[in-house]
Amino acid sequence: MIKITSILRLLLFLCLLSSCSGSKDDTEIMNVELSTSKKAIIADGLDKAEFTVLLNGVDVTDDAKIYDADTDTALKFTHFSTEEAGVYKFYSVVNSVKSNIVTITSESGVTPIEYKRHIAIFKFTGTWCTFCPLAGTQIDYLLSKPKYTNGHVIAFHGGYEYEPMIIPETEILYKHFKLEGYPSASIDMRDKSNSTNMTTATRDAMDSSLTEYPAYFSVSVESKADENNKNVKVDRSEEHTSELQSPLII
Repeated sequence: MIKITSILRLLLFLCLLSSCSGSKDDTEIMNVELSTSKKAIIADGLDKAEFTVLLNGVDVTDDAKIYDADTDTALKFTHFSTEEAGVYKFYSVVNSVKSNIVTITSESGVTPIEYKRHIAIFKFTGTWCTFCPLAGTQIDYLLSKPKYTNGHVIAFHGGYEYEPMIIPETEILYKHFKLEGYPSASIDMRDKSNSTNMTTATRDAMDSSLTEYPAYFSVSVESKADENNKNVKVDRSEEHTSELQSPLII
């Protein structure tokens, strides 16, 4: 009877011991969450996105490591800024536990400058020319339209030596632009028109200048001269997003 009682006590002790130890896994599940204050920043080196790292809901940003997901390189700070446009991905690690990945888009901070496109019309005319006044009227009519108000006419007189307003440069430019007859015109020193197509050819050439040759820089020149001094003031600005290089020779 004593032996049976001892055995029962032993079994009871073992049961209690088993109940105390239990079968539950006491390992704590760690959840690391990375977030950012901005999903997009300006690529100017100044705008920045701040990171926040939470461990089971507790802010541990100061103790966490944040990495570039593409290079696995640790960041030196808990924020991100750059001067290069692109898409960047990051993750954090706390106690060997990796977080989710967040994405930040960096966009160019350069705002294109909208320069007004001006068109140069070199009109070749003469006081002796019968059809030149009509050609001039046709060009003036085009320039009266809102679309072409930035067209500028420069008249060159030539054709005959007795032309009272002739200058030597007229013949040089006339041959350079490969013009034929009077009246005629060179638009932006690229296209040309004459008495047979003055309106249509000039209009088409100006349309081409406006659509196919946008303005990327501007130049203004102010000159003043007297008997003793000659002063030239030049202001120039350029669109930095353009690959165009614009030398200025005076």
